[in-house]
Amino acid sequence: MEHYTVHSPALSSFGEEPIRDQAVLTAYAGERLGYLLERLITGDLEKGDGRVPSGVDWALGKEILKTMITGQATIATLTSVEIQRRLERSGVVPKGSEAVRKTIVTICSVLEQIGLLCRFERWGITFYELAHDLLAAEIVTWMSQEEMEIRKAHEALAQAMVRWRRNGQLIQANELALIYEQRWGLQQLSLPELDLLFQSALIAGEQVAYWAKRAQAGGVPVNRRLFANLQNEDFRVRAIAVRLLGQLGKQRFIEPIIEMLQDDYPQVRVAAIYALERLQPDGDWRKYLRYECYVPAGTFVMGKNAGKSDERPAHQVYLDAFYISKYPVTNADYKRYADDTYRSFAFPVGEEDHPVVNVSWQDACDYAAWATMRLPTEAEWEKAASWSGEAEEPTTRHGYLRRWLEDVRPEKRRYPWGNVFDPNRCNARESYLFRTTPVGKYSPEGDSPCGCADMAGNVQEWVSDWYGPYPSGEQSCSTGPKIGTSKVLRGGSFYSPRESVQTTRRASATPSLRYYSIGFRCVIPLPSSEKP
Repeated sequence: MEHYTVHSPALSSFGEEPIRDQAVLTAYAGERLGYLLERLITGDLEKGDGRVPSGVDWALGKEILKTMITGQATIATLTSVEIQRRLERSGVVPKGSEAVRKTIVTICSVLEQIGLLCRFERWGITFYELAHDLLAAEIVTWMSQEEMEIRKAHEALAQAMVRWRRNGQLIQANELALIYEQRWGLQQLSLPELDLLFQSALIAGEQVAYWAKRAQAGGVPVNRRLFANLQNEDFRVRAIAVRLLGQLGKQRFIEPIIEMLQDDYPQVRVAAIYALERLQPDGDWRKYLRYECYVPAGTFVMGKNAGKSDERPAHQVYLDAFYISKYPVTNADYKRYADDTYRSFAFPVGEEDHPVVNVSWQDACDYAAWATMRLPTEAEWEKAASWSGEAEEPTTRHGYLRRWLEDVRPEKRRYPWGNVFDPNRCNARESYLFRTTPVGKYSPEGDSPCGCADMAGNVQEWVSDWYGPYPSGEQSCSTGPKIGTSKVLRGGSFYSPRESVQTTRRASATPSLRYYSIGFRCVIPLPSSEKP
């Protein structure tokens, strides 16, 4: 009798592949298997064959045979426990029933007796598999494509669990995507499986919110996992952990999230700001901001009537609330971006905290997108640099009284610190340095009303708008012309005279220009869904 080797990939979780010999089917045996399967399908298996015992649940027997097929339509090698787990996940049998397990063992023994299954022992464990590949080809026709895809997802997860237990390896992004596609068919997941899926999603940054919800419902200590990952060396993981803590919406998360406002990576700080806007909308946490400044919603006066032609006319512009970088992007900031995106960057040693220069408008946009931020509009830049006053008119008698007593009135400043030029508050031509200085060197004396540093001198800053004349009349969330040839520059630089570092002064350059006195800063918008 000829023999061949049967490969059992399902047993790889035991660290060894069981190999056994199996006789090649004779013509008679093949006809016999076909006859048994046909009778099984029609429910007439007990009729006309004295070797087939009576009283067997052949409907369950058919489902057992279906579990013996892998997602790749090959033969699976399973224990009775694994068979029961597959049936439970399919909803065929109730979960955790000892009576069901005994019934499965009995039916498997009968299926072995009549030649549909074969059994063997290895390491003191009993395994079952189909008697021949011909059976697999037939049983596959009983299963829908959806069942096969769900089977693939379960097997991918099972193999991932093996790798996790052996060496702590998480699920890769491609496998995670396969499992996620079949998530509605994976309802009976164990706590270890949910924990692995959540941690893998967190590290991969894929479908994190979904698996966090599933994991938490299944008893996984999601909060503890998130707190642990606030110290993860990968800034993306830290940002995701912060964002999820914000979505969970518990007040006890506020203090740990506030600490993340000091993170070196802007993605983490942006996630912390959005999370804190949800958790503490009164904004009391903003006093802990280090790298960003808050600009409240409201109307301010943009431009001036006595300025250059492109600064006129003075007009009112309403802006939603936003956050703006306290400092221009530094060389150290840009190096983190360049290292992460494999971008060439001539890092000036010893000038880590100087503004990055020689960046085009597109370079600035690319950095901002990486940082999950954007360039400021011209209106946002000017309001952050010049506008002092309340966000909106007081609506109570107490508000008017406070204004009268404290003389709190909206004010447009000529320079960030006031209306009189002071070379000791900025790096302009009159400071006679003629090179960039560390950001914040003139802070807080030279800061704007909202707390921004270096908005007069040091470097000119790209903004998002095309250069063009101002519109007349009141504007809302102004973004400038829709098309153009030059982009706006604001703030002046270390070689600009006092007139050119005023908060209303405008300059322009082609977007491709890279120059030793041009840098940028970024903005974090607050969309409607994130507003307090």
